[in-house]
Amino acid sequence: MPFLTRSDLYVAGRRCFRLLTGRANVLKLPSRIDSNLAPAWDDFVERALEEAPQERLQSAKEGLRLLECVERGGRAGEAQTVDLGGGEKLDLVWCPPGTFIMSSAESETDRGYDETQHRVMLTKATGWGNSK
Repeated sequence: MPFLTRSDLYVAGRRCFRLLTGRANVLKLPSRIDSNLAPAWDDFVERALEEAPQERLQSAKEGLRLLECVERGGRAGEAQTVDLGGGEKLDLVWCPPGTFIMSSAESETDRGYDETQHRVMLTKATGWGNSK
């Protein structure tokens, strides 16, 4: 059953691409074809059309989470400042669902002695505090 779900999501990604761009062949990301499209569409189309089935959207729910980025106008890595009141502000970096390596590289200048890179999996999109 999971194979059929991923196949359906692949087809949904192809149709989404065609509706957004008017093109059948996926050679460029949607926002590079039409600059009026939010770049967050690229994240959705890219995940839906991954060549390897295990790398594609695994569920419609995962696809909907990425589409939330389109609705709010965000994209992975984009920063947003939230006013907490009382003169306090918090910088957040938008992180869509997926996996990534967290912590600084061994070659980074200010890396702490106790830092260890590790894989993190986000099951839903979230904003993370930016502590540059």
